[in-house]
Amino acid sequence: MIKTTKLKLSKIKTFNQYIFLIESTIDSLSKQFEEIFNYSDIQKLYDVFIIQFSSYTKDLEADKEYNEVERKKYFEIFVPIFIKCAKRSRQPVQERIKEYFSSYASIEKEFKETNFHNKDASQIQFSTNQIYSLFLYPEKKPYDLMAETLFLIESNIILGILAKQQRDFLDKNKTKDGETMILLNDVDFFAETWGGRPNRMDVSIYDGYPVDCACGETHLFNSLTTHVIRELSGRRLVLTCPENDGYATCVKLKGWLWFRGFKSLFGTKIDEEAEENTDELDFMSKVVEKVQKNYS
Repeated sequence: MIKTTKLKLSKIKTFNQYIFLIESTIDSLSKQFEEIFNYSDIQKLYDVFIIQFSSYTKDLEADKEYNEVERKKYFEIFVPIFIKCAKRSRQPVQERIKEYFSSYASIEKEFKETNFHNKDASQIQFSTNQIYSLFLYPEKKPYDLMAETLFLIESNIILGILAKQQRDFLDKNKTKDGETMILLNDVDFFAETWGGRPNRMDVSIYDGYPVDCACGETHLFNSLTTHVIRELSGRRLVLTCPENDGYATCVKLKGWLWFRGFKSLFGTKIDEEAEENTDELDFMSKVVEKVQKNYS
C-alpha cells in the first residue's frame, strides 16, 4: 500500500484532490484493520489515524510555522474525515470531534509519560505505535499486540508520506478566477442548492467553455457528458462531474447580455457507501433544517 500511496500522490494536482486522498486512505486503513483484527470501535481507530497524520505537522511547523491561511486550510483537511467517521458510526459530527480531542488528550498523556531517551528512530517508531495499540486495546498487554502494532507502524509510514507533502497543496485549490473552491458536505450542499427546477435551458450553447469542478480538475463543458441536475435562481446551475462519479458543482453563468463563462461557487462529493447507509428521511430532515436556518 506504500507504493500505491506514493503513486496516487504523484498524480494529485489540487488541494481538493489531496483532501480526498487522505480521507479515502484513512477510511481504507480503518476498514483493513477492522477486518484483519475483527475490531469494532471505528471512532477510536479513526482517531489514531488522524493523530498519526497530524503528528507530522508539528515537524513541518518546526521548520516554518503556518500562516493564517495555511492553518485554516490545514484544518479543512480533517472535515471530510470527521464527517465520514460520523456517518459510519452514526453520530453527530460535533460529538465525533469532541471525542477526538478526548482521544488526543489521552494519547498525548501516554506520550509524556513514556521515556523515549536513548532510543533510536526504529525503537521510537515501535514505542509510539505500541501506545496507539494500547489505546485501541486498553485491556491487553503490549506483548499481545505485536501484529496490531506492526500494522500501525505501516499506517504511520503511509500517512507520513501524505502528511509531509501537505505544504505543497495548501495553495493549490484555486479556480481559474484565483478564488478558492469551497467544498461542502452533502447536507450543506443540498441545502444551498435547494429549490429551483429541472433544467429547461439549452446548455449546448456553453459547450467548450472551461468549468472548475469539485473534483479538482478543469473540464471543458460538454452538454452530452455533463448532466445539469438543477437550474437555480441567480443564473446558477448544478453540474455533475463528467469524469469522476460522485462530484457535483454549483456554478454561476457570468455575464448578463452575453455569456462570459462559468464561475464555480462550491461543490461536494457524494460518498456512495455512506449514501447507501443513510436514512433518506433523516437526511432530508437535516437538509430542511439547514434550509430553514439559511432563510430565518
